[in-house]
Amino acid sequence: MDLSIREQEIIKYLLVEEKTTVTQIARYMGLSNKTITQSLNNIESLFKGSDVELIRKANVGVFLRGDREKIYSMINQKANVNRLQTREERIQFLCFNILQKTDYFTLQDLMDITFVSKSTMEKDLQEVTNVFQLFNVTIDRIPGRGSFLNLMEQERRKLALDLILYFWGQNWHIVKREEYLIHLLESIPDFVSDFFNKDSLIQLNKVLQEFVERTNFVFSDFGYQSLLLHLLIAIERIKEGKNLKEPVQEELSEEFQEEARLLIQLIEASFQVTLSQNELYYIRIHLESNNNRLKKKDAVFYQSETGIEDTVLTVIRDFLPSYDQKLLDGIVSHLKMAVNRLLFHLPIKHPFLDDVKKHFPISFEEAIYIKDRLEKAFQISVPDDEVAFLAVHIQAYKERIEELSEDKLKVLIVCNSGKGTSQLLAARMRKNFSQLEVSRILSVQQLFHTEVIEDLILSTVNLEIENRKVLVISPLLDIHDQARIQEEIHEKQKSNDKQEEAFAKLISSNTLFLDKDLRSVDDVLTYLVDELAQRDIVQPEIIESVKNRENLSFTSFGRFATPHGDPKYVNQSKIAFLRLANPINWGTTQVKFVFFICIKDESPQQLEQIYDALLEIIDHPVQQKLTKGDYQQVWTYLKGRKRWM
Repeated sequence: MDLSIREQEIIKYLLVEEKTTVTQIARYMGLSNKTITQSLNNIESLFKGSDVELIRKANVGVFLRGDREKIYSMINQKANVNRLQTREERIQFLCFNILQKTDYFTLQDLMDITFVSKSTMEKDLQEVTNVFQLFNVTIDRIPGRGSFLNLMEQERRKLALDLILYFWGQNWHIVKREEYLIHLLESIPDFVSDFFNKDSLIQLNKVLQEFVERTNFVFSDFGYQSLLLHLLIAIERIKEGKNLKEPVQEELSEEFQEEARLLIQLIEASFQVTLSQNELYYIRIHLESNNNRLKKKDAVFYQSETGIEDTVLTVIRDFLPSYDQKLLDGIVSHLKMAVNRLLFHLPIKHPFLDDVKKHFPISFEEAIYIKDRLEKAFQISVPDDEVAFLAVHIQAYKERIEELSEDKLKVLIVCNSGKGTSQLLAARMRKNFSQLEVSRILSVQQLFHTEVIEDLILSTVNLEIENRKVLVISPLLDIHDQARIQEEIHEKQKSNDKQEEAFAKLISSNTLFLDKDLRSVDDVLTYLVDELAQRDIVQPEIIESVKNRENLSFTSFGRFATPHGDPKYVNQSKIAFLRLANPINWGTTQVKFVFFICIKDESPQQLEQIYDALLEIIDHPVQQKLTKGDYQQVWTYLKGRKRWM
């Protein structure tokens, strides 16, 4: 039941007056007794089942019984919940509601503040658990007492930062105001206010800009935004008396200590707060993580510049058929920063991880094997987000060597997702738009210190430049972005006939499996390998390599998964399709459709065509044949997809 503004005002009135009458409430609100009675009925239903109760007794009056702070909390949270339009928004709300709790909570507590059923809350809480696990945080539970987050203050702040970037990290909007370059994070809901003060964001931007001006410190766009959020959260928590009490365990080098102290002085003067030595430590971590030199105190990670380049070069030679110096330089440069981030437990989130896995599966696959070698060489754990950055470097190289060499429009690219992503975007545009010439690629920080002379500005961040047209696009240049760019340069899309033909050859009616009641990833993989082995398509031994590949990185995205194994166990190239009776958990997603890919000796060009055709099937907005079709309909759809558009 929704709590109207009128009912919220009645509750607040009852909290002030303590005991009153329907007539007095009606007089205060300027409404009829009948209307007030109806609202009181709604309020009574609202609190039913909780330890708050609306009392209405003759000759006594109308009043609320229960903890006053809890009543205030319930109506404020209900006001927030009323603004939640989707399940996704409710999951976001629950993540921060649980994060803010310092005591035990129960399923009933969460149901009371969201007003959903037990079955719905159980599903929501499982999704919240999955989100927390992305950041290595678990919800502990003690029978008879409830659940809780066992987090120290710094861990709580770190999770808040991770959640903000996870849910809204694509909402950065960068504008130039006076002499300041302001990074704004838009669409942050009010329930994040314990960690995120919108009014302080502009002020903190100015402090950081002054710091950069005085020290000449060079931030990546991600590094700047990460430190900005870290400081914003720290300031809010300090104001609330939530100081860092846990002692710092690890000593840092003397590097950046002077800069960190200057930044603290600027913050203390601007916000009238006092930052402790522990706060200084975490600021220095952020400054060091922006350093392009490896952290030397950990000898196991430190190598000379040449040593790192040699290691990366060996790995690339083993797993890539060709490469150029730009690819090598890009990966080496990225890895230096990545190793520091991982050492300081500040892993970067790739905002388009699932899209990279889906759109560039071959490059991501090559990056996965590079990750495996790098983990062994540097003794680190490389998350999928870093793998995605490696993948875009590889994909950028592939598309760079295919680019056309004719006259093109001059275009400036503004990108804050890293060199690999910007190079990939530039290469894809050169490949897809024959009249385009990418003259420069700049970060936001660089843009506002240079004169723009290009015909068109393309930006991956929400950017405003006075008297200039800026086309805001995705770094992956999806079909909507391509259509918008085509309006500017009148480029026609290319035909997909070859890729459909290559894909269709791998589809057979005896490798379609529909509506199977399988309950886990292991069940699916075992079932498919058994079926394909009976048909002499694969050898039974392939199962281990398939499971090992899933252990490196789940092949799931959206409702789809694309498992595959070592080609040496493939007898004949085929693609099997499995439609599950019910979706299952596969990594962090719910998978309904599985394409089991068996590739033996196809050329790189054929692989690209096969994956491009598979991507078009996955991306197609109408998938009724896959969802509801019988064997003949699904087989015909996959063999000749255009017939069913």
